Amino acid sequence: MYLRLIGWMVMVKAQSVLASQWYWQPHFSVATEYNDNPLLSNTLITETSSAVTQAGFNVGVRDQSRMLQLSPRFRSSDYSDDALALDRDDGYLDVKSRINTLRSEFRIDLSYADESTRTSELFDTGQLQVRIPVTRLTVRPAWDYLVSQNNTLRISASNQRTEYDEGELNGLFDYHYDQLGVVWEQQRGGAARAINTIYAGVFWSEYDVGSVASFFIANRSQTQGVHLGYTHYYTPFLSFNVQIGMRETDFTFNLSGQALTTEDRGETLSVSAKQVFAKSQLTATAMRSIIPSSAGTLSERDEVVGRYRYDLSSGLSLQCSFRWFENRFLQDFVTALREEQRQYEAFDVGLNWHFSPVWSLHSSVRVNAQQYDDNESTDSTRVLLSLRYTGLQQSIAR
Repeated sequence: MYLRLIGWMVMVKAQSVLASQWYWQPHFSVATEYNDNPLLSNTLITETSSAVTQAGFNVGVRDQSRMLQLSPRFRSSDYSDDALALDRDDGYLDVKSRINTLRSEFRIDLSYADESTRTSELFDTGQLQVRIPVTRLTVRPAWDYLVSQNNTLRISASNQRTEYDEGELNGLFDYHYDQLGVVWEQQRGGAARAINTIYAGVFWSEYDVGSVASFFIANRSQTQGVHLGYTHYYTPFLSFNVQIGMRETDFTFNLSGQALTTEDRGETLSVSAKQVFAKSQLTATAMRSIIPSSAGTLSERDEVVGRYRYDLSSGLSLQCSFRWFENRFLQDFVTALREEQRQYEAFDVGLNWHFSPVWSLHSSVRVNAQQYDDNESTDSTRVLLSLRYTGLQQSIAR
């Protein structure tokens, strides 16, 4: 249904923007990487190097009231020691579309990924030890309406489908996650605005793995909540945002044909700040949110993210980032079968050198670690050197 909707939108837009100029922009990179524990495992520890190739392009059309852009890309990773089957090929497609009128904007964004769990599970369950193909399709329609000079109504939705190739044999389950949100944004003077949100979400995962775990049949949850938010620009270079809310989640777990219901209540939080200096920029975010998990249920996540960039000279910059999060499953039946919580942290430091308008050289070192419950933590170090080409946007003659 969503692909047909995207196709219809593309045809309508194509007919209406024939007079507009199409463009395209290629990009690719080649990289060499060293990692002393690519699976983040305490048992399957192996040092290896790899060659990583990425290529893609943006193609689209834009005028004053319409925009359509398609961005396919491909990534291939070839490892020197493939005893653990680390090689993988991942493909992605992003579609962005906009239609603007005098008082409103309508958007549909689509993201598709065909990748390996070696990639997808790093920020979810952390199960990198098995290589399973996974596909993910997410469609995000949204509509913004300018009610008055200082008030905007925003209605948005998200539909996500994630499917694993026989992942249930390794505790990874297909799931669907749908969300709907209504936002009222009010500008308060020139330096502040209030953002109030009402949202609802539905998660469900259905699976039948036969003799392995035949009692797993279906798991469904419904979440509803409200956010109250406030953004303030203290100066043109310093801003602060805070959102505080409450949510309620109702779970229905079907066990051998018998439905078991539970509920969970909690708070949601997002606090962020951004400071721009003459030669540097600093951003920091702390949040608590609900996310879907391939474990077949929802997780509550606490997360802290920080980024810093310093321009050493024209074209040369130092970049640092830090990310920490903790995932906690909200259903007792999940925690009875696997670890209740997972902590992950990563620290990156790197140099970026743009030595021409289209060519750049990137080097970075990442140290990351994970820990389940009170078990022993495991870590890895990755060293990366990458040469990147980002072409200039070029017009396509009709």
